Amino acid sequence: MDVSNDILKAFCNICARLYKEEQGASAIEYVLIAAVVVAAVSTLSGTITTNITSVGTSLTNAVSAATP
Repeated sequence: MDVSNDILKAFCNICARLYKEEQGASAIEYVLIAAVVVAAVSTLSGTITTNITSVGTSLTNAVSAATP
């Protein structure tokens, strides 16, 4: 399961819906904002995943060391 692909699909759906609902410059602005958010999430998803995995490993090691 790739979270970044799911997020990208969700934002694409939002962009498509906003484009249909709005006309003119405001629709383009919404699409551009969504594109920036998607780019940021895609860029950070790897870093966030690495950090969460690191915390999980640290917790596992701490519990293993504390267990008699």
